[in-house]
Amino acid sequence: MKNPTKIRQTLFFYLTLIGLLPACNPTEEEPTPRQGTRLQLLLDSVYLYAQETYLWNDALPDYQTFDPRQYQYQPDEIANLQQELHTLSQYKINPVTQMPYEYHSARPSSPKYSFIVKKNTLSGSLGSTSLSGQNSGFGLAITALEDELRIKYVLPGSPAAQAGLHRGFKLLQINGTEASGLISTHTRIRQVLQAPQITLMYQDSQEKIREQTLSARQFTGSPVIHEKVLREKQHTVGYFVYNAFTTMNHSQAELNEVFSRFATAGITDLVIDLRYNEGGYVATAEHLANLIIPASFDGAVMYQEHYNSQLQAGKASLLSHQLLYDASGNTIPYQGRNATYADVDYSLEGNTYVFKKAGPLTHLQRIFFITSTETASASEMLINVLKPYMPVVLVGSQSYGKPVGFFGIHIGAYTMYLANFQLLNANKEGDYFNGFLPSIPARDDVTRDFGHPEEDCFAQVLAFIQGTVPPSNGGKRSTAQVQHFDRRPSRKVLIENRKKLLTNE
Repeated sequence: MKNPTKIRQTLFFYLTLIGLLPACNPTEEEPTPRQGTRLQLLLDSVYLYAQETYLWNDALPDYQTFDPRQYQYQPDEIANLQQELHTLSQYKINPVTQMPYEYHSARPSSPKYSFIVKKNTLSGSLGSTSLSGQNSGFGLAITALEDELRIKYVLPGSPAAQAGLHRGFKLLQINGTEASGLISTHTRIRQVLQAPQITLMYQDSQEKIREQTLSARQFTGSPVIHEKVLREKQHTVGYFVYNAFTTMNHSQAELNEVFSRFATAGITDLVIDLRYNEGGYVATAEHLANLIIPASFDGAVMYQEHYNSQLQAGKASLLSHQLLYDASGNTIPYQGRNATYADVDYSLEGNTYVFKKAGPLTHLQRIFFITSTETASASEMLINVLKPYMPVVLVGSQSYGKPVGFFGIHIGAYTMYLANFQLLNANKEGDYFNGFLPSIPARDDVTRDFGHPEEDCFAQVLAFIQGTVPPSNGGKRSTAQVQHFDRRPSRKVLIENRKKLLTNE
């Protein structure tokens, strides 16, 4: 029987020799390279890293039983790695559903959480929103509703925003072709949205017919795409649409400004629209929670990151081949060398985070979240960490269900994002693998702009606050008939890029 430790040693020495991994500190004894093709060694790497760092590594078979090198039948190298990862992800069974935790009902051949991409291509992208804030294109998302095409949202600062386009506008023609005839042609619409220029004929909110030609370009977007304050009886309501948990450098200042305005207005009820927010950075979600939480809970436990027992015990030796970088992308000096992910503290104590009240907002009575099947990861984290401390009301439809996060593991020309940890709130709750169910079901009415009093989700919130029955004409059509053309298959992400080292120099 082959020795897994020997496999690890020889595998990574060989990968370093051929330049697939960044150079690490040399070992005193260099093992003889194990024979194998580039693909075979990459397949070994996927398995061995999963064996050490995957959240559910206790369910994985041993090396010989799994046989990573059997996945060599696809012509595209990355397709073999993805197929191997999918197989690895299906071993651990959720006792509640009797299905794998990573079973993806919409894409059964892909894991629900874990994935592999070419290095440096984690897209930055959730829908049309970049996690760095630096966007390209038209800044426009389109959705189909029965026989109509509607604008789903427009990013601030984009060509579409500067042209005066808004959510809810009805598209009549795209580049001279009737919009109704394009609905069944998904590929063609995606190609149009990736073109350098597009001409739209549309009907605005006043039912006036207009035409605009947009040119794609780079632009700095905003994660907050709508904001307003309104008075409802004895309540002052603050509402904003937050589209992605972008980096702290991009989100922090704007979130601070929004909450400063809300505090000045004296809001009593807060509505955060996360219906299209598929996640982002843990640190940004934490900051938003600190802006929301009452000062009386300062210092209380916010959440814990739970890693597998091998990581908690500091026994993931392969992570010594993964350099650790700071927020600016620089290596971190540590005990006379560069720090690696093997130097990180994965213990529960080292990964327990507490509230640190931020901002001037102090008199919130309630918080409402508008959710949908696209609400995931960092969005769900925000909801979960506040539930033990505040009245939280969910409005809309069931969220995605992703209580797990990751850090990137570089393997050759690729980066693997495994489910590495699970987030639990102060009540040790974190099993929302099937998403959160709304307290108040509502439809996503893409015929109306965000914050419109008759948009079904927002109308339901206002009716709840007023203690009245919401209007029955909100959301004329079911979201089950909505089709999205604006993006590639999406990845819901919860990225932990802050790491606490085991000891200081």
